[in-house]
Amino acid sequence: RRAALGHPRPWTEVFRRIHVEFGNEAWNNAPAYQCGGFNGPDYWESLIARAKDSPYYRPGIVFHAGGQAANSWLNKRIVQDVPNADRLALAPYIIHNFTRAQAAAPRRLVVVHGAGPFGHVPAEKYDLARGWSSAEQSGGVAETRAAMAELNRLVVSELRKAGVNAVGFQPSAAGLLEGGRLVSFNVEGVRRFLDMELVPVLFGDVLPDRKQGCAILSGDQIVSYLARALEADRVLVATYFNGIFEGDPRNPASAKIDVVTRETLPLLEGRRVSGTDVTGGIKAKVEELLSLSELGIHVEILSGLEPGYVEDALRGRKGIGTTVGADVS
Repeated sequence: RRAALGHPRPWTEVFRRIHVEFGNEAWNNAPAYQCGGFNGPDYWESLIARAKDSPYYRPGIVFHAGGQAANSWLNKRIVQDVPNADRLALAPYIIHNFTRAQAAAPRRLVVVHGAGPFGHVPAEKYDLARGWSSAEQSGGVAETRAAMAELNRLVVSELRKAGVNAVGFQPSAAGLLEGGRLVSFNVEGVRRFLDMELVPVLFGDVLPDRKQGCAILSGDQIVSYLARALEADRVLVATYFNGIFEGDPRNPASAKIDVVTRETLPLLEGRRVSGTDVTGGIKAKVEELLSLSELGIHVEILSGLEPGYVEDALRGRKGIGTTVGADVS
Protein backbone atom coordinates (compact mmCIF):
# COMPACT_ATOMS: atom_id res chain seq x y z
CA ARG A 1 0.00 0.00 0.00
CA ARG A 2 2.87 2.43 0.76
CA ALA A 3 4.31 1.67 -2.69
CA ALA A 4 0.94 2.41 -4.29
CA LEU A 5 0.98 5.79 -2.54
CA GLY A 6 4.36 6.61 -4.00
CA HIS A 7 6.63 5.35 -1.16
CA PRO A 8 8.31 2.21 -2.50
CA ARG A 9 11.26 2.17 -0.08
CA PRO A 10 10.76 0.26 3.22
CA TRP A 11 10.64 2.16 6.51
CA THR A 12 14.01 0.74 7.54
CA GLU A 13 15.61 2.61 4.64
CA VAL A 14 13.59 5.83 4.93
CA PHE A 15 13.86 6.51 8.67
CA ARG A 16 17.16 6.80 10.52
CA ARG A 17 15.53 5.41 13.66
CA ILE A 18 12.33 3.45 14.33
CA HIS A 19 11.03 3.01 17.88
CA VAL A 20 9.05 -0.12 18.82
CA GLU A 21 7.54 -0.18 22.33
CA PHE A 22 6.02 -3.14 24.16
CA GLY A 23 3.35 -1.73 26.49
CA ASN A 24 2.91 -3.14 29.99
CA GLU A 25 -0.90 -3.08 29.87
CA ALA A 26 -3.46 -4.31 27.33
CA TRP A 27 -6.54 -2.07 27.23
CA ASN A 28 -8.35 -3.72 24.30
CA ASN A 29 -11.73 -5.01 25.56
CA ALA A 30 -12.03 -7.68 22.86
CA PRO A 31 -11.69 -11.07 24.62
CA ALA A 32 -9.02 -12.30 22.20
CA TYR A 33 -6.75 -9.43 23.21
CA GLN A 34 -7.30 -9.41 26.98
CA CYS A 35 -3.96 -11.04 27.63
CA GLY A 36 -3.03 -8.96 30.67
CA GLY A 37 0.07 -6.86 30.90
CA PHE A 38 3.65 -8.04 30.99
CA ASN A 39 2.66 -11.50 29.65
CA GLY A 40 5.30 -13.63 31.36
CA PRO A 41 9.00 -13.29 32.20
CA ASP A 42 10.39 -14.24 28.77
CA TYR A 43 7.62 -13.17 26.39
CA TRP A 44 9.03 -9.78 25.40
CA GLU A 45 12.58 -11.09 25.41
CA SER A 46 11.58 -13.80 22.91
CA LEU A 47 9.82 -11.33 20.64
CA ILE A 48 12.77 -8.95 20.62
CA ALA A 49 15.23 -11.79 20.06
CA ARG A 50 13.21 -13.04 17.08
CA ALA A 51 13.04 -9.52 15.64
CA LYS A 52 16.79 -8.91 16.02
CA ASP A 53 17.52 -12.24 14.30
CA SER A 54 15.45 -11.20 11.28
CA PRO A 55 17.34 -10.34 8.07
CA TYR A 56 15.27 -7.15 7.96
CA TYR A 57 16.53 -5.91 11.34
CA ARG A 58 18.67 -2.76 11.35
CA PRO A 59 20.58 -1.15 14.27
CA GLY A 60 18.33 1.90 13.95
CA ILE A 61 15.33 -0.09 15.19
CA VAL A 62 15.07 0.62 18.94
CA PHE A 63 13.04 -1.73 21.15
CA HIS A 64 11.47 -0.23 24.28
CA ALA A 65 10.17 -2.30 27.20
CA GLY A 66 7.30 -0.32 28.73
CA GLY A 67 7.37 0.23 32.49
CA GLN A 68 5.64 2.70 34.80
CA ALA A 69 7.14 5.76 36.43
CA ALA A 70 5.61 4.96 39.83
CA ASN A 71 5.88 1.17 39.77
CA SER A 72 9.45 0.22 40.70
CA TRP A 73 8.75 -3.49 41.26
CA LEU A 74 7.44 -3.85 37.70
CA ASN A 75 10.35 -1.85 36.27
CA LYS A 76 12.89 -4.00 38.11
CA ARG A 77 11.24 -7.16 36.82
CA ILE A 78 11.27 -5.84 33.25
CA VAL A 79 14.93 -4.78 33.46
CA GLN A 80 15.88 -8.27 34.68
CA ASP A 81 13.64 -10.30 32.37
CA VAL A 82 14.07 -8.32 29.14
CA PRO A 83 17.86 -7.77 28.94
CA ASN A 84 17.80 -7.47 25.15
CA ALA A 85 15.51 -4.41 25.18
CA ASP A 86 17.37 -1.28 24.11
CA ARG A 87 15.50 1.02 26.49
CA LEU A 88 13.11 1.00 29.43
CA ALA A 89 10.21 3.36 28.76
CA LEU A 90 8.44 4.97 31.73
CA ALA A 91 4.81 6.07 31.53
CA PRO A 92 4.93 9.55 33.17
CA TYR A 93 1.42 9.70 34.65
CA ILE A 94 2.55 11.77 37.62
CA ILE A 95 4.24 14.32 35.38
CA HIS A 96 1.01 14.91 33.44
CA ASN A 97 -0.93 15.51 36.67
CA PHE A 98 1.76 17.85 37.92
CA THR A 99 2.02 19.95 34.77
CA ARG A 100 -1.72 20.61 34.59
CA ALA A 101 -1.68 21.87 38.15
CA GLN A 102 1.32 24.10 37.62
CA ALA A 103 -0.28 25.69 34.59
CA ALA A 104 -3.48 26.40 36.49
CA ALA A 105 -1.93 27.48 39.79
CA PRO A 106 1.67 28.68 39.30
CA ARG A 107 3.85 28.52 42.43
CA ARG A 108 7.48 28.02 43.37
CA LEU A 109 7.99 24.30 42.96
CA VAL A 110 10.83 21.87 43.58
CA VAL A 111 10.55 18.31 42.26
CA VAL A 112 12.42 15.40 43.86
CA HIS A 113 12.09 12.01 42.21
CA GLY A 114 13.14 8.61 43.49
CA ALA A 115 15.61 6.16 42.02
CA GLY A 116 13.43 3.15 41.24
CA PRO A 117 15.38 0.26 39.70
CA PHE A 118 17.72 2.75 38.01
CA GLY A 119 19.51 3.54 41.27
CA HIS A 120 18.40 0.97 43.85
CA VAL A 121 19.45 -2.09 41.85
CA PRO A 122 23.14 -1.14 41.32
CA ALA A 123 23.32 0.41 44.81
CA GLU A 124 22.18 -2.88 46.33
CA LYS A 125 24.44 -4.91 44.04
CA TYR A 126 27.54 -3.04 45.23
CA ASP A 127 26.32 -2.55 48.83
CA LEU A 128 26.79 1.21 48.60
CA ALA A 129 24.45 1.93 51.53
CA ARG A 130 27.19 0.68 53.86
CA GLY A 131 29.84 2.92 52.38
CA TRP A 132 32.95 2.54 50.25
CA SER A 133 35.55 -0.08 51.21
CA SER A 134 37.00 -1.46 47.96
CA ALA A 135 37.92 -0.48 44.43
CA GLU A 136 35.17 -2.77 43.13
CA GLN A 137 32.62 -0.43 44.67
CA SER A 138 34.06 2.49 42.73
CA GLY A 139 32.57 0.96 39.61
CA GLY A 140 29.27 0.66 41.48
CA VAL A 141 29.33 4.35 42.41
CA ALA A 142 29.95 5.27 38.78
CA GLU A 143 27.23 2.90 37.55
CA THR A 144 24.66 4.20 40.04
CA ARG A 145 25.50 7.83 39.27
CA ALA A 146 25.23 7.25 35.52
CA ALA A 147 21.88 5.48 35.92
CA MET A 148 20.46 8.28 38.05
CA ALA A 149 21.73 10.94 35.67
CA GLU A 150 19.92 9.16 32.83
CA LEU A 151 16.68 8.86 34.82
CA ASN A 152 16.84 12.54 35.77
CA ARG A 153 17.40 13.46 32.14
CA LEU A 154 14.27 11.49 31.18
CA VAL A 155 12.14 13.13 33.89
CA VAL A 156 13.34 16.63 33.02
CA SER A 157 12.76 15.93 29.33
CA GLU A 158 9.13 14.89 29.95
CA LEU A 159 8.50 17.94 32.10
CA ARG A 160 9.91 20.24 29.43
CA LYS A 161 7.80 18.55 26.74
CA ALA A 162 4.79 19.37 28.91
CA GLY A 163 5.76 23.03 29.05
CA VAL A 164 7.52 23.16 32.43
CA ASN A 165 10.81 25.05 32.65
CA ALA A 166 12.50 22.19 34.48
CA VAL A 167 16.24 21.99 35.18
CA GLY A 168 18.10 18.97 36.53
CA PHE A 169 20.02 19.53 39.76
CA GLN A 170 22.63 16.90 40.67
CA PRO A 171 22.77 16.28 44.45
CA SER A 172 26.16 14.53 44.36
CA ALA A 173 27.72 17.71 42.97
CA ALA A 174 26.03 19.90 45.59
CA GLY A 175 26.06 18.00 48.87
CA LEU A 176 28.19 16.20 51.44
CA LEU A 177 27.15 13.47 53.89
CA GLU A 178 28.48 12.43 57.27
CA GLY A 179 27.32 9.07 58.55
CA GLY A 180 24.62 9.02 55.90
CA ARG A 181 23.15 12.41 56.84
CA LEU A 182 23.41 15.65 54.89
CA VAL A 183 25.77 18.12 56.53
CA SER A 184 26.01 20.62 53.68
CA PHE A 185 24.12 21.32 50.47
CA ASN A 186 24.07 24.09 47.87
CA VAL A 187 20.61 25.39 48.71
CA GLU A 188 21.53 28.78 47.24
CA GLY A 189 21.71 27.24 43.77
CA VAL A 190 18.21 25.78 44.15
CA ARG A 191 16.88 29.08 45.49
CA ARG A 192 18.31 31.09 42.59
CA PHE A 193 16.72 28.75 40.06
CA LEU A 194 13.39 29.30 41.83
CA ASP A 195 13.92 33.06 41.65
CA MET A 196 14.23 32.67 37.86
CA GLU A 197 10.85 30.85 37.80
CA LEU A 198 12.53 27.55 36.98
CA VAL A 199 11.60 24.17 38.48
CA PRO A 200 14.67 22.40 39.94
CA VAL A 201 14.45 18.60 39.63
CA LEU A 202 16.54 16.67 42.16
CA PHE A 203 16.80 12.95 42.91
CA GLY A 204 18.08 10.29 45.26
CA ASP A 205 21.82 9.91 44.65
CA VAL A 206 25.10 8.45 45.90
CA LEU A 207 27.19 11.13 47.63
CA PRO A 208 30.64 11.40 49.22
CA ASP A 209 30.52 10.75 52.95
CA ARG A 210 33.08 12.02 55.48
CA LYS A 211 32.91 8.89 57.62
CA GLN A 212 32.32 6.03 55.22
CA GLY A 213 33.55 7.20 51.84
CA CYS A 214 30.14 7.28 50.21
CA ALA A 215 26.51 6.77 51.16
CA ILE A 216 23.04 6.87 49.66
CA LEU A 217 21.17 10.15 49.92
CA SER A 218 17.47 9.29 49.69
CA GLY A 219 14.99 11.53 47.99
CA ASP A 220 13.14 11.66 51.33
CA GLN A 221 16.16 13.20 53.05
CA ILE A 222 16.56 15.76 50.24
CA VAL A 223 12.91 16.72 50.64
CA SER A 224 13.32 17.09 54.40
CA TYR A 225 16.47 19.20 54.07
CA LEU A 226 15.19 21.50 51.33
CA ALA A 227 11.73 21.96 52.86
CA ARG A 228 13.40 23.39 55.96
CA ALA A 229 15.97 25.48 54.13
CA LEU A 230 13.47 26.91 51.64
CA GLU A 231 10.68 27.31 54.24
CA ALA A 232 8.21 25.28 52.21
CA ASP A 233 4.52 25.55 53.00
CA ARG A 234 3.65 22.04 51.80
CA VAL A 235 5.24 18.75 50.80
CA LEU A 236 3.38 16.32 48.55
CA VAL A 237 4.64 12.76 48.11
CA ALA A 238 3.13 11.19 44.99
CA THR A 239 3.16 7.38 45.03
CA TYR A 240 1.50 4.40 43.38
CA PHE A 241 -1.20 4.11 46.08
CA ASN A 242 -3.30 6.88 47.61
CA GLY A 243 -1.53 7.10 50.96
CA ILE A 244 -0.67 4.55 53.64
CA PHE A 245 -3.00 1.65 54.37
CA GLU A 246 -3.58 -0.57 57.39
CA GLY A 247 -2.70 -3.62 55.29
CA ASP A 248 -1.87 -4.42 51.68
CA PRO A 249 -3.16 -1.43 49.68
CA ARG A 250 -4.02 -3.79 46.82
CA ASN A 251 -6.58 -5.47 49.05
CA PRO A 252 -9.95 -3.67 48.79
CA ALA A 253 -10.62 -4.55 52.44
CA SER A 254 -7.54 -2.65 53.61
CA ALA A 255 -8.51 0.75 55.02
CA LYS A 256 -6.56 3.91 54.30
CA ILE A 257 -4.90 5.60 57.28
CA ASP A 258 -6.07 9.22 57.08
CA VAL A 259 -3.44 10.59 59.49
CA VAL A 260 -0.15 9.03 60.59
CA THR A 261 1.58 10.39 63.71
CA ARG A 262 4.49 9.39 65.93
CA GLU A 263 2.01 7.44 68.04
CA THR A 264 0.96 5.32 65.05
CA LEU A 265 4.48 5.03 63.61
CA PRO A 266 5.14 1.58 65.19
CA LEU A 267 2.41 0.17 62.94
CA LEU A 268 4.77 0.72 59.99
CA GLU A 269 7.64 -1.28 61.48
CA GLY A 270 9.04 -3.74 58.95
CA ARG A 271 6.88 -2.54 56.08
CA ARG A 272 8.75 -1.93 52.85
CA VAL A 273 8.11 -0.17 49.60
CA SER A 274 7.64 -2.43 46.59
CA GLY A 275 10.74 -3.55 44.72
CA THR A 276 14.37 -3.03 45.70
CA ASP A 277 14.92 -0.28 48.28
CA VAL A 278 18.17 0.69 50.01
CA THR A 279 16.85 3.70 51.93
CA GLY A 280 15.04 2.19 54.90
CA GLY A 281 11.47 1.33 53.92
CA ILE A 282 8.20 3.09 54.68
CA LYS A 283 8.87 3.83 58.36
CA ALA A 284 12.11 5.70 57.57
CA LYS A 285 10.33 7.74 54.91
CA VAL A 286 7.50 8.71 57.25
CA GLU A 287 9.95 9.63 60.04
CA GLU A 288 11.64 12.12 57.69
CA LEU A 289 8.26 13.63 56.86
CA LEU A 290 7.00 13.78 60.46
CA SER A 291 9.81 16.13 61.39
CA LEU A 292 8.51 18.54 58.75
CA SER A 293 4.91 18.44 59.94
CA GLU A 294 6.13 19.37 63.41
CA LEU A 295 7.44 22.60 61.88
CA GLY A 296 3.96 23.47 60.59
CA ILE A 297 4.48 22.23 57.02
CA HIS A 298 1.53 20.38 55.53
CA VAL A 299 2.74 16.94 54.44
CA GLU A 300 0.61 14.48 52.50
CA ILE A 301 1.17 11.13 50.78
CA LEU A 302 -1.20 10.60 47.87
CA SER A 303 -1.62 8.82 44.57
CA GLY A 304 0.23 10.24 41.61
CA LEU A 305 -1.77 8.05 39.23
CA GLU A 306 -5.35 8.97 40.06
CA PRO A 307 -6.43 11.76 37.68
CA GLY A 308 -6.62 15.13 39.39
CA TYR A 309 -5.20 14.16 42.79
CA VAL A 310 -1.83 15.88 42.43
CA GLU A 311 -3.47 18.76 40.60
CA ASP A 312 -6.02 19.30 43.38
CA ALA A 313 -3.35 19.01 46.09
CA LEU A 314 -1.16 21.62 44.41
CA ARG A 315 -4.17 23.90 44.21
CA GLY A 316 -4.55 23.66 48.00
CA ARG A 317 -6.95 20.79 48.66
CA LYS A 318 -5.99 18.67 51.69
CA GLY A 319 -6.91 15.22 52.95
CA ILE A 320 -6.83 13.42 49.61
CA GLY A 321 -4.39 10.76 50.79
CA THR A 322 -2.64 10.26 54.14
CA THR A 323 -1.72 13.37 56.09
CA VAL A 324 1.59 13.01 57.93
CA GLY A 325 1.40 14.51 61.43
CA ALA A 326 -1.20 16.86 62.84
CA ASP A 327 -1.95 19.50 60.23
CA VAL A 328 -1.43 22.86 61.91
CA SER A 329 -1.11 24.88 58.70
